[in-house]
Amino acid sequence: MYKHSNISRRIDTLFPLLDVKALAAIKPYAKTLEIAETKSDILQYETCIEYLSETGENHEEMNETVVATRFRRGLEKLRQRGLVDATGMGHFKASSTKEGYPIVSVMDGDPNTYWQSDGSQPHTIDVYFSKRVEIACIALFFSLFLDESYSPQIFEIYAGHGPSDATHYKTLHIGEINQWIALSFEDSRPDDRLLMCQFIRFVIPTNHENGKDTHLRGLKLFAASAGDPLQALDIRRPDLTISLNETVLR
Repeated sequence: MYKHSNISRRIDTLFPLLDVKALAAIKPYAKTLEIAETKSDILQYETCIEYLSETGENHEEMNETVVATRFRRGLEKLRQRGLVDATGMGHFKASSTKEGYPIVSVMDGDPNTYWQSDGSQPHTIDVYFSKRVEIACIALFFSLFLDESYSPQIFEIYAGHGPSDATHYKTLHIGEINQWIALSFEDSRPDDRLLMCQFIRFVIPTNHENGKDTHLRGLKLFAASAGDPLQALDIRRPDLTISLNETVLR
């Protein structure tokens, strides 16, 4: 655990004071992307979302061991990119939490733990930072195999200075997927590929099979490294399908 003073120093180093002009430059991304785990489902390619499982792994027979292996391998790939894990520098607040399944589970690096909501839809996760952050990558882990009707089907992302001015960035439609995905921001800020904000909201309005409460096993936020952030990013794999106005993960 970081001491409070250490956290403050790291935030001061990594994240400058809020730049309102930079925040206003965030442009919503209105496309719908379809992420498929089999090539037969791939219609077009998109550069801002990447699968973190190897292509050959997508044909494995799914079981708990396979899902856990994908979780750990994907997390290791993220850690090797030279980005700064800024997840622990944000204050996470969930709209509701079932006892024993706290929101901190989404960032503990364990595939067997998860946050579970305990309230009416939509479910939300708010992330507050004390200063502007320059996020280079948002990583999310979904497993329809493990979570079934608790698995999110629609996953919305908003960003801004605070809850009152948060702008819709992307809507993900999640299909049959069991792995990490990594989102970059060249679609909204092609020059530096950074999401500059002080507040991020994740909204889950719908689950698979009309489930009420939701699970989320992994959520990581990575800031740009001290060097060239573009060198640390490799989010250009042809693993995605695009249709209009929504994003579908399968």
